[in-house]
Amino acid sequence: MATQYKKVLLGGSKGIDVKRADVAKIAMELASFLKAQGVQAQGIKLPGLAKAQKLIASAQRDLAKGMKSKHAQEMGMSPELKVIGGIDTKGHISVTVKGLLPPKKTGKPPENYDKTQVIRKDFNKLLAELQNDKNVVTNLTRDLPTALKLLDPIAKKHKGDEAKMMRDKAYLAVLKAFDGDPVVQTAANRAAAKYSPGDGAKRKDEADYGSITTGNIVLVAHGDRVKVSGRTLGTKLGKMSPKQIVAYLTENKDSDKNLSKKFKGTLFLCGCFTAAGGIAPSPDYNYDTYAGAVWKLLKAKGINCKVTGNLGQGRVLEDGKSASVTPTGQDEYDELKTEVRQLVAAINGQQKKLKSGDPRAVASANRAIKVLTARAKKQNARKELNVIKELVGNYGLDPVR
Repeated sequence: MATQYKKVLLGGSKGIDVKRADVAKIAMELASFLKAQGVQAQGIKLPGLAKAQKLIASAQRDLAKGMKSKHAQEMGMSPELKVIGGIDTKGHISVTVKGLLPPKKTGKPPENYDKTQVIRKDFNKLLAELQNDKNVVTNLTRDLPTALKLLDPIAKKHKGDEAKMMRDKAYLAVLKAFDGDPVVQTAANRAAAKYSPGDGAKRKDEADYGSITTGNIVLVAHGDRVKVSGRTLGTKLGKMSPKQIVAYLTENKDSDKNLSKKFKGTLFLCGCFTAAGGIAPSPDYNYDTYAGAVWKLLKAKGINCKVTGNLGQGRVLEDGKSASVTPTGQDEYDELKTEVRQLVAAINGQQKKLKSGDPRAVASANRAIKVLTARAKKQNARKELNVIKELVGNYGLDPVR
């Protein structure tokens, strides 16, 4: 019985001519398929790929012989072989060549050509594992113990009187801070919708990393930078140095919160400038990039995972994917950002004239606003040309599955 496919990765529903078939495209289509499923697409072995390529080459030779066969001419047939590849109904990744070739002897029916090569056996089991990969997104600006530590003296001051505490500006400021930085919270929510839908973004103190062996850990916060020898270097994420980040991930009293040495997934340091830097370490810093320093410190603790960071000022888009300013475009981006802010301030500065009731003043303000708005749009568009989606720096390799 011919192999049936539940997910076609090569050839479409009718197959592709064996003369044009490139079985290597299965790997690219598989990566796109897995990415659409929201699972890790890199590092997957396809041990039967070379044999599949040999099958295609052999089928091409068989077809060439068939087309020259006198039996094909006797029967008036045009030999044809088609290729289909993908995830078959048995759960394997395979490729099948099928079609009709002329018989080898006169008077015999055409030869039914049907050959299959398995590229990855039991892929359905691996897919189930990948779909069950656990991901965690953490907002590093939200931390309950820190908030309680700050609230405790205020509560004692008011002897636990909630009404008085709610009138205390310091108390309200701590509550607001505990809600997390609004920019970071938006980014964390977007990342959580992509990586861990239904779970949401975790607080810094509530996230558990101990049970994760693959998948993604995304730490979201603002990143800090310095300019060293003309280049931008990331220095902190969520006000934490590389050592402090690694300590947060590995040195908790509660072992459930610590990264396991079995973790082979990706740690995404989702903040600005976490992979910004250079080749050689700076004289004032013992690392070339923040993400690189975290990766080395984790390796020293026996945790061999991939660490990813933003190459410039980063952001999380509405679809949960990251974007970053290019390293070479960061200076221009900063200059244009400042100019756009100044233009917006100048536009807002025309409000007094608009409300003056003086026709001349109003007309003057409207003319100014038109010019300033056009300039602001132009410069903002130039600024955004320096931003590239999913521009990251990687340290370490994806796990081989």
